[in-house]
Amino acid sequence: MSLRLFRLWLAAVICGAGSVFAQPIPSSVTPEAVSPAPRPMATPSSATKSDDEKMVPLLVLADVPIDDALHLLEELTGKSIIRPATLPAAPTIALNVRRPMPRSEAVLILESVLSINGIGVVPLGDKLLKVVALGQVKMEAPTLISGSALDLPPSGRMAAKFFQLEFLQGSEFMQQLPQILTQAVMGGVVLFDRANAVLITDTVSNLQRVEILLKQVDHPNAAMLKPKFYSLKFSKASDIVQKLQAILQSPKMIAQVGLNSSTTLSADDRTNQVIIVADSRLHAMFDDLIDKLDTKGDSNTHTEVIHLKAADSKILAPLLMNLISGQAAAAQKAGQQAQRGAQAAAMPTPTPVAPNTPAAAQQAAAQGRLARTLAGASGGDAAAEFSSLITIISDDRINALVVNGTTDDQRLILELVDKIDVILPQVRIEVIIADVTLDDTDVTGIDALGLQLDSNRLVGITAGVAGNANFIQSSAGGAGTYATLKPMPGGNFFGYSLTGIIGLASTAHKGKALILSSPVIVTSHNKKATIFSGEQRPSISGYLNTGTVSSTAGGGFQSNVQQQQIGITLEVTPLIGDDFSVQLALKTTVEEPLPDVIIDGNAQPHTLRRTTDSYVTAKSGEIIVLGGLQKTTDTYNTTRLVPIPIIGDLLGSRKKVKSRTDLIFFLRPLVLTNTEADNAEFLKRLDGMPHKDDVNRMLNPDAPAGKQKQ
Repeated sequence: MSLRLFRLWLAAVICGAGSVFAQPIPSSVTPEAVSPAPRPMATPSSATKSDDEKMVPLLVLADVPIDDALHLLEELTGKSIIRPATLPAAPTIALNVRRPMPRSEAVLILESVLSINGIGVVPLGDKLLKVVALGQVKMEAPTLISGSALDLPPSGRMAAKFFQLEFLQGSEFMQQLPQILTQAVMGGVVLFDRANAVLITDTVSNLQRVEILLKQVDHPNAAMLKPKFYSLKFSKASDIVQKLQAILQSPKMIAQVGLNSSTTLSADDRTNQVIIVADSRLHAMFDDLIDKLDTKGDSNTHTEVIHLKAADSKILAPLLMNLISGQAAAAQKAGQQAQRGAQAAAMPTPTPVAPNTPAAAQQAAAQGRLARTLAGASGGDAAAEFSSLITIISDDRINALVVNGTTDDQRLILELVDKIDVILPQVRIEVIIADVTLDDTDVTGIDALGLQLDSNRLVGITAGVAGNANFIQSSAGGAGTYATLKPMPGGNFFGYSLTGIIGLASTAHKGKALILSSPVIVTSHNKKATIFSGEQRPSISGYLNTGTVSSTAGGGFQSNVQQQQIGITLEVTPLIGDDFSVQLALKTTVEEPLPDVIIDGNAQPHTLRRTTDSYVTAKSGEIIVLGGLQKTTDTYNTTRLVPIPIIGDLLGSRKKVKSRTDLIFFLRPLVLTNTEADNAEFLKRLDGMPHKDDVNRMLNPDAPAGKQKQ
């Protein structure tokens, strides 16, 4: 290349881009000495200098575009550059080296400047270079250094090197590399786990740092590692190792204690020994830990048998276990909400707007209480929770609970049992079942007896004569007028006999009521009681072939007979409130016999069935009246024409008569208080009985004569 052409090139590439030479080009430097002519294909002879050794007088780039810098790199290397359409946005390249240098050094300097600006240079054979973004260099097959990187001059030239680790774990080493390597080379480290090696793509300078670092750390540290054996007295070796690993797994603990991957903890359950291989300076710490863990301790759980007084163990055991499982589920849900809340708290959120509706305010208050509880600021008792070790089993034979758990579990269960294992309130229910005959003017049996009801509760009976202190005048005065029986103070008829009240009403209304049954039952809260008044009739449910032959009716067969109840059944389930109110779930069933039906030559019972289901509420002492089970019966009346019995009946008139009846139930519940007041009414009735003294002596045989229980 002629001197004129070189100066034109230098002016176009360098001076034309704003560069300035600090001194003129020495006349002794020939164009061939600085010419960027392509490298010869043949190896130069030893008599002439190679292209890399040719000197460049100076290298000054003052804010030149990247394209000009790449063009200069082509001139210095004699290679063509392949580039993508876009490169990292770097406005200009600045470089100022004012000394003569070999061309190879100038190339290294220019490649380093490009690397600083996010551009990597990758060789493609002997004639091409490829420039890409620095983050893509690892995928473009950069120069692979096979020997030591320390043999190369430090530079920003991109290269790759395979590091074979001997003692250091590759996964552990990779955790430290991001702090050493160029951040722009994203993911420039590839781990070969099975070979325990890493492939690193970065600048030559960084590869040299990594190589120097590995020489310092990739060697055995066996000089400080010593094994120690711990023979345990009370604990199991594998359990102690698990506890130690749980204690030492915290990264903060590892950093403070100085543990590394060379520290190993092993358990030999055969000899019950813990084997630790660690830095001898850590042995004192392990001595102290194992000494504290290998101690004799009582079990944190024990078993208690809780004998029940009133409750049923078969019912109470599942109830308590459901409570415990529900509490565990709620605690797990609260923990999940706390975790989500902590994650949400770590994210920036807008300032919440105060709720402007009552529902929103309540929801916000509930969330606030939950947050305070999860944060431990609610002031709740942390010991009021069951552990995961608790179990409860029912022992039906002795009606007891067998509870296994911690001391707190036992305390909580005892507190619950004391509140649940109580005697249920009891109620005594007087029942009158009456069959009321209806005439044409009566709609129901309640109307026929002159009963006054308020929501099924008896509040009055029109059945007495005027002038009686227990009656309220309800019609014009005079003999034979009727009045209304007034209740006792408090709105009930507890002062009157229930049978007497019904008898009085029946007498005042032409004896329309016939008392069929008057039982008294006692039952507990939520315990069903049953009253049956009737008879049992046999019915054939099937036949059994006996295999014999007989001439009698039914011969060769044996009948299977079952008893069928026919009558009145009343089922009562009370719910007793604290205010002495009683809610009664009532189910009534009335079965009446009809003429038998013939089935396969055998007479079978035939019944008329009537049922009702009711749910009523009354206070202690009030009378509940239920009716509506009506029945219509057709009868024939014969008028005898002459005194002669048979002839007079045949010649007399016959008339069909329909009669209606209504079945009425009277119930009076009395909540028992376990005091003498429970029997006051019955003792009062006893005074009017002719054999009261005999009954009193049976009730209280130790009392002196004349002072028996009244």
